[in-house]
Amino acid sequence: MFEINFLNTFKYKYFNTNEFGDSKIADIQKMFYKFTNRKLENIESEFICVFYDIFMKIPCKYFDKDVFSKTIDKFDQLINDNKTIIISEEMMECYFMGLNTYEQITEVINDFSQLNFSSEIKNRQYRIPTYVSLAEGCLSNLYRFLAKLIDQTFSKDYSNMSLLYPLCEMLQSNGWDFVLGNLNVSIRNAINHGKVIFHENGKKLNFIYSSNRQLKNIELKEYEFENLINNIYDLSSSLILSITYFLNKYHSLIQINLNDDSYLSYQYLSMKLSKPDVRFKCIYGLSDNKQLNMDIVVENYDRGFLSQLSFVLLSIVYSYHCDFKKYLIGISGERLQGGWFILTNDQIKGILERKYEMSDVYQKAIEDKNVMLWNPSTENIDLQEIKYFMFPNYVSDRYFINNISDSSLENRKRLRCSLFIGDVVDKKDILEIINSALDWLKQLKNVDSPTLHHKNGEMEADSIYMNVYRNDERTNKELLSNNSNFVCYVDYNVDGITSLVNGGLPEFVWKTLHHEKIGNSFISWRGQRYCNKVKKKIGVNEPCPCGSGKKYKNCCGK
Repeated sequence: MFEINFLNTFKYKYFNTNEFGDSKIADIQKMFYKFTNRKLENIESEFICVFYDIFMKIPCKYFDKDVFSKTIDKFDQLINDNKTIIISEEMMECYFMGLNTYEQITEVINDFSQLNFSSEIKNRQYRIPTYVSLAEGCLSNLYRFLAKLIDQTFSKDYSNMSLLYPLCEMLQSNGWDFVLGNLNVSIRNAINHGKVIFHENGKKLNFIYSSNRQLKNIELKEYEFENLINNIYDLSSSLILSITYFLNKYHSLIQINLNDDSYLSYQYLSMKLSKPDVRFKCIYGLSDNKQLNMDIVVENYDRGFLSQLSFVLLSIVYSYHCDFKKYLIGISGERLQGGWFILTNDQIKGILERKYEMSDVYQKAIEDKNVMLWNPSTENIDLQEIKYFMFPNYVSDRYFINNISDSSLENRKRLRCSLFIGDVVDKKDILEIINSALDWLKQLKNVDSPTLHHKNGEMEADSIYMNVYRNDERTNKELLSNNSNFVCYVDYNVDGITSLVNGGLPEFVWKTLHHEKIGNSFISWRGQRYCNKVKKKIGVNEPCPCGSGKKYKNCCGK
């Protein structure tokens, strides 16, 4: 077995120093006192990031202070009156589900609340889904946590209560009505049953629901619904904070074994190992213990730092789960392309038992291609522009273009798209549409990537790859000769020279199509009817006219 002191060195460096990221504990304690007028004497590592996000991020920090204060007073009263209370795995599962939903909703609010959508689109795409997620995904799970806690102090059985309305009734009847805030279950019901009507182009909403077999209606103006969502979100923030404070204060009551191979164990370990600038997204194992995977998001992109961090984290995780053959840690960041660091069970064990030197293990991992750490992007870019950038669609009376995407390289601007031409059958007309579409696409602006720099801007595109179909159907998008909806595939290059092998398509697909070059475009037709017959005999060793770059005998000559 490995020397425990060596492992303790790793754990001490990670949890008790700033060598692998600052835990910001002093900042959290200062902000906690400022916002709540209470002291937070000790912070368990599992809850550092939750506390940090609540006090340091918008809109998290707008939590309802009154709800927070009343909730933790209730918690203390329950513990003082009932010495047998435990925090079970079922309670922690509810907490994790509520917390995960809350974190996702926070990102949604920050991303979509400020976008200049029309009122109707904003209602459908942002407000209504956000309200339902807050009510069902976040608050319902937090209320279930409370129900399972209260169940330990009452003779009535609340442990299996799961539906939102009964949970609200139970909390109200037991003196927890303050945790319900402005939550309106009737609005949730109206949304779930599809009974929401928009008026005045979405500026007014009617929520229709049934009560005692009678239809009732709640009418809200756009800004009133927006305010309701904000209030429910602030309520959720208050409960997340108060429950986290409770779990931190009564940490010894939590009944989770970090050595278990389970979702709860992995989720809890992810929280335990997370810091504000080293975030664990997830931990999960593959079947038959082939590999344990970990995904982290970092802010320090130095390769030396990331290598040492990987050794430390893999060793700590190994101490809890030592029966996997391999251990992979995926590393990404806002300006860092996703990479990985893989060690075998024997390598980690050898390091901890001091049989292997870390430098030797690192070199062997590089040789085995088990280390891939990219250099971060350092281009001067507008992250907000990149985050919210969207290509437009094009619609005319003859054709339309959608699904435009960017596949640019460092020195080559490349765009992909789908072109729909309807029932046009004449080859001359099809080519005219293709050229017209290319002329429009060439001028499209693209933006840089935050992690992997590529050519971008308003310059003319170097390459355009276009799938041409007749109709925009849900199915029938395969580039196959037996798909009657597919017309052709276009590989346009400004210099007339393709950089793709087989047009970037699988070889077996490429060989079923009929190829010709027209101008600067290589066109691969579904059917022979559109492809001009080659009158000149092609030598077996000559370049194939399809543009693959292969000899004719090794390509279409087969």
